[in-house]
Amino acid sequence: EGDKVEARYRGKSRYYPGRIRRVHSDGTFTIDYDDGEKETRVDPSLVRLLEAKGRSGVDEDDIDEVLKRLKQQVIRAVEDKGLDFIECFEHFDENGDGALDERELQDGMRKLGIDLTRNETRSLMDRFQHSSRRGVIMYRDFVKALKIPRREEDTSSVERELRDELQRLSETRSGRPNFGRLFDEIDRTGGGQIDRREFRRMLEKLDIRLSSRDVSKLMYKFDADGDGMISYREFVDFIDKPTSSRSRARSRSRSRSRSRSRTPSPLS
Repeated sequence: EGDKVEARYRGKSRYYPGRIRRVHSDGTFTIDYDDGEKETRVDPSLVRLLEAKGRSGVDEDDIDEVLKRLKQQVIRAVEDKGLDFIECFEHFDENGDGALDERELQDGMRKLGIDLTRNETRSLMDRFQHSSRRGVIMYRDFVKALKIPRREEDTSSVERELRDELQRLSETRSGRPNFGRLFDEIDRTGGGQIDRREFRRMLEKLDIRLSSRDVSKLMYKFDADGDGMISYREFVDFIDKPTSSRSRARSRSRSRSRSRSRTPSPLS
């Protein structure tokens, strides 16, 4: 039921497009034609299949239309409201971990006025699956599935600020913080990698406050393979990169005034 078909209306020679509404126990069909006509007990010999729905009963054409509408809203938010793609992604990312699960995607679409069933949401999730982390949508998945031209984010200022703050900590009387031990404390799985939420926790333990947007930018910069994780080696290499004393002075001034912020529902 729900499959797209063409059928010979009332046994005529011409085929008319429609959709199967019901399959009867005797093998015949009730068909709703695209022109508004309806016919019951149509013999299978008069019907030819155009496109079957997936096993979940979801019309893939409908999912194509959902993706199109979502892309239009993202582009409009970027062009008219001056937002960036990271902020659009964060419209869905309710818990701020840098990955969208099925519930977050469904809730985010509902906020945009697009109500999806659970099966439709799962089918939409499948369209976004490109990274190695199954069951979630990463930022790169989001951009790639919507076919949005990739635009590199300018992370130079926030990179400089974070590096300067970390190096400033290294110059205190108590000596350089034990970043390895701190990283291990935050790394719940012990795999030598942390996700965005863990990255934020580590910065908070160091008393370094960055906005959600800046954390996202840094994760995007660090996360070369798009799996939403940052390794300890990448973090240490970043810290040890040289910076100027003048830059450190500017960073201290900015960090005192910076507060954590999050833009609610930027697409709506």
